[in-house]
Amino acid sequence: MIGKKVTLYRFIEFVRASRNKSYLNEIETLLPTLVPPVDYLERNKSVAKTQITHKKNLSKKELKRERTAEKKANLALERESKIRTYGIQLCINALFEKADKTLHYVEKQFLHSLSQQNGSLIPSSEVSRLYRTMKKHGLVLTRANSGNITLSGFTMASKIQRAQLLYVIRQSGTNYCKIGISKDPKKRLRDMQTSSPTKLKLSLVFETKKNAIKLEKSLHKAFHKQRANGEWFLDISDEKVIETIADRGTVKKVL
Repeated sequence: MIGKKVTLYRFIEFVRASRNKSYLNEIETLLPTLVPPVDYLERNKSVAKTQITHKKNLSKKELKRERTAEKKANLALERESKIRTYGIQLCINALFEKADKTLHYVEKQFLHSLSQQNGSLIPSSEVSRLYRTMKKHGLVLTRANSGNITLSGFTMASKIQRAQLLYVIRQSGTNYCKIGISKDPKKRLRDMQTSSPTKLKLSLVFETKKNAIKLEKSLHKAFHKQRANGEWFLDISDEKVIETIADRGTVKKVL
């Protein structure tokens, strides 16, 4: 695998990321015995000096772009390390066990194909695809301080966003209204009322069919000329809000 699918130095970085100190020590002990010998630490010092010289010649924009790319690369490396350490086949089994009903046909074909390959020879691109599939179906690998990898579930951000309701709160005696989102608009109204000298009322509540945050942003953009401050707008009727939302949401009854 080393040399064909992944470089020796990248492999050592995998081991470093897994925090398996005993295995790392074993590898570093073997490096000087290779033909030709490999001095990993000296190589790292040389690379570090080259990188410092290179970064000094970059503009602020180029440096920021490079740091972002470096951060993404390190994150991808850590994700791949966690999947390989935990076990690719165990990740596949977890997906079939916990997300079988939500897996698409293409995803199942991909997982079946992956399970038939030699895990050590699976390229990084396929491991990244496995990670994205796990994340999509609410599965995540976490690394403990001890270095052990565990599998856990999480609520996907998209589900949280869809669960939120879009609301319109109006200030009594004025033409001001607030357009926002919340899981519990009535609680949001109560929280706002404690710091408002005027009476507030919940005028509209919508169940959104897709991402509530995107719908909120689209309304703010549509009414930008009537924006008073933040999420507060002037002279927007309930009928206008309903018309603008159209089929992207359903009005709930406000008690």
